[in-house]
Order: sequence, then C-alpha cells, then structure tokens
Amino acid sequence: FPLPQVVLLLQVELALGVLPTDWMVNRSTVQGKWAQKVRGIPPVVFRLAFRTCYLLAMLFLAELLIGAGLAIFVNIAGSLGLTATTYWLPYIFYLKGHGDKLPWSKKLLYLVNALGGLFITMSGLYFNIKDLVQSKDFEFFHETTCKEGAYFWGNHMWESNLDNSTNAYQTLVVDCCQKGETCGD
Repeated sequence: FPLPQVVLLLQVELALGVLPTDWMVNRSTVQGKWAQKVRGIPPVVFRLAFRTCYLLAMLFLAELLIGAGLAIFVNIAGSLGLTATTYWLPYIFYLKGHGDKLPWSKKLLYLVNALGGLFITMSGLYFNIKDLVQSKDFEFFHETTCKEGAYFWGNHMWESNLDNSTNAYQTLVVDCCQKGETCGD
C-alpha cells in the first residue's frame, strides 16, 4: 500500500478499536457500537480481512473502469482534490480551528466561500461523470484501444528495422503526433 492509504487504513482501524500493536487479543478501550462488534475478532484477522477487502474493492473499481481513459480520471481527481484544497477546505479548516474567535460576518463570509467551492467541486464531478457516461466507446469491464495516446506497442515498437515506414512508426508518430488522431486500431 502507498503511505497515504496505510495511514487511512490505520485511522479506520484505530477508530474501530483495532490497535496496530495487538496481535491475537484486542486490548483497545475504544467505546462505540462498531468497536464493540469488532472487539471479538482477533486484530490480526480483522486487519487481514479489512485490508484484503480494501484491495479487492480497488481492483474491482480498476477493472470496472478500465476502458474509461486517463483524462477522465485526471479530471475527476482534479474536480475532487484540487478544488477541495483550493476553494473550500481552507475555509472549513479555518472555521473549525478559529471559528469561536471570528465575528459572525466573517464566519458567514467563510461559509459562503466554502459553499461556493463545494458547488464548484460538485459541478465538476457531475460534468466529468456525465462525460464518462456519454463516452460512446466506454463500457464497464471492457478495455478499449488507445483513446488518449496510451496504446501499448510492446516489443514491436522497437524493431531492429524501425524506420519511417513501419506500421508502429506511422501509427504512433505520424497519426498521433503529426495528424492529431488517436492511436490504436
């Protein structure tokens, strides 16, 4: 797992009362409905099952959207992450940390800015998902040929006789780069 995902999983596990130092016996004192349910499961078994389910969910989503194309994912990540960190999260964090010291007019201004940022985030997400759904060659669980210049040419791209007349060169360099068309079939 990449480090941010490990931190996320640890935070969820800690909230459920599964300590990273516990092996077979759960010694956590965390109270809560879900923590009580998890307490009967040995921590090592819970962590293995929880993290395996997380990996399987990521694999399922990757296979589900394999033909969507990189541009759509970059746009969705931008509409979620970039707009959040730019437009509304700073206001929310500042209100959370210093809201009791602010006059009501400034709180209202920050709240309006945060709501405007959330609107930008949601509209970006809406239009990116709409673009994904309306994509004419996109199907769930179906890999498509290169739609964004990412066709894998493998070993035949670098044949010993590669020159300006090979199929790989013509399709990759001439069609994609010079004519602006897409790669693939």
